[in-house]
Amino acid sequence: MFVKIDWFVEDLRVWRWKSKNLINGLFMACTAGFVFAGCSDNPENKAAKRLRQNAAAALDMAASRGDIDKAAIAVQEALRDAAGAGSAAEPVFLASADLTFEQAQRKQSGISEVVELANVTLDEISLQASRISSLLIQKERLNSLLRATDREISELSKTITGNDQKEGIQQKLAAAEAELSRLQEQKAEFERRRQQAQGSVDAIERQANEKLRQSEAAGGDEKLELAHAGYDLLLTRKSYFLDAQAASDQIRYIESQIAIVQPQLQKLRSDIASVQQQINDIRNSTQRQDSQAQLTEANRQIDEHSGRIAWLATDLKKLQQTYSQAIDETISLFQKAADMYKKARSRYISRASAVGLAEAYRQIALAQLDSMRFHQYLSSRLQSVASTLESSTANTLGEDASKYALAGSDYAQKAKESFNLATEEYSKVQQRFAGSDEFACDVLNNYILALYGKMVLAEYLAEADVVDEVSALADELIEKAKNCDPAFPGSVTARLITGSGESVPSMAVDSTVYYNELKKEFNAWKTLRGTEQEAEVNRLLAMLDSMGPPRDQEAFDRIIGPERQQLEAALARGFNEEDIVAAEDNGYYSDYGDPNYF
Repeated sequence: MFVKIDWFVEDLRVWRWKSKNLINGLFMACTAGFVFAGCSDNPENKAAKRLRQNAAAALDMAASRGDIDKAAIAVQEALRDAAGAGSAAEPVFLASADLTFEQAQRKQSGISEVVELANVTLDEISLQASRISSLLIQKERLNSLLRATDREISELSKTITGNDQKEGIQQKLAAAEAELSRLQEQKAEFERRRQQAQGSVDAIERQANEKLRQSEAAGGDEKLELAHAGYDLLLTRKSYFLDAQAASDQIRYIESQIAIVQPQLQKLRSDIASVQQQINDIRNSTQRQDSQAQLTEANRQIDEHSGRIAWLATDLKKLQQTYSQAIDETISLFQKAADMYKKARSRYISRASAVGLAEAYRQIALAQLDSMRFHQYLSSRLQSVASTLESSTANTLGEDASKYALAGSDYAQKAKESFNLATEEYSKVQQRFAGSDEFACDVLNNYILALYGKMVLAEYLAEADVVDEVSALADELIEKAKNCDPAFPGSVTARLITGSGESVPSMAVDSTVYYNELKKEFNAWKTLRGTEQEAEVNRLLAMLDSMGPPRDQEAFDRIIGPERQQLEAALARGFNEEDIVAAEDNGYYSDYGDPNYF
């Protein structure tokens, strides 16, 4: 969870002068009005008088009713007389700057609600992604089952169709059918020859019988001639007898071949029918149909969760836009305050206006730094989720993550410029009002805090030379602060810079808060079972792997380290439900024995 780090321990900030500025501003405005308007009635004095009266009324509104916004508007309206009021307007500029500064802080305080909503949205996106991960594992399992049956169907189909290496049943059947067709054609041809030869024999016998009948009716030589002619005809039928017999022999041989081929054909057709039945049985099996139905349902749920993520991502964009608008408005108010501090140049208010200007720049830098961290956090969370997903959903989240990272980098560069302005202004104030009084000590303290912010940002931007330069300057100022305030070495500011003291530095405290919030993400997987638990474990490990080096390694190891160990142990053990139950019975997943449990 993103935690807006209170970089410089706002509650402990030593801006003692700040709470007095409104009163001082009013006092100075009244004094100036009295001085310049008390003795004459020239236009400048009249303008100063009106300015004093209007500013006094506006500041009274802020003091008595706490209505800063209306008071700020009233002071701005009062400043219409600033051009004619001369130097009498400068205290009112200071008061207006203070009111605007207060407006900026109030505006900034409301941003935490947007951050919280963004966290809720990110958590929901992570939850939907976790469910998708579980469904993807289920989908892969179902696809594996279906691929196995598909391979079985494919192998069975190959026995029918064959391939380059092996002849299939269909090819054998086609060859057998071609052989049968050839034999049948041959049989038909020899049948035709046999019938033709037999026809010739029959014709000869009819002619011979006719001659013999004629010889029986004739006498003498004619009878003998007719009988000889009949016998001669009968002798000519021999070759036809032989042709008919040869054809009959071929027919009998062919029929024997057909008798061999036909059973083969029947068997091949039976084999094809049998294999096809096996294929149909597999395709229509209850297991396959159930797997296909479950796969369809898994795809439907994935689409549903993906749609939910897309909807949430749109919500997150709106929250990011709301956050950026609020931050930019906050920065604009701080900048407006800075511009008005510049107009309050009179000697008797110069200390307050100078420090106000420097602090306004520091607050701008802090707001930009917060925005950088917010956008980088959005980017890392979305990138972590995207790494566990697939297809368009992952692409969409990845694109959003890149945009947020780019926005974070842009704010980082702006924060760099603002920290430079803040440290430059604090350097001027520190040199101008050096001393050992309370004001000088407060200025020194805030100057060190500004340097600390600049150093933190430089570390993030990997600008080692800037870190070294700022650190060296901070060390010099710390020595001055020790002379100014003997209690300074034990202060929060000193511990921020040096990391010394018995108390935990604020960055470590902030890291603890951050890691304790992050730790909450490691609770849900312990309530899951089987493939859903496996998916969540893999997602969380992927998220940890995608995170950069911890800012606070000790806090990370202490709070998140045990969670990672549990994840890795679960992954090594597997996700058999009996083992999981046994692990729970042994108290393996109990958080209450964890010293980091909150």
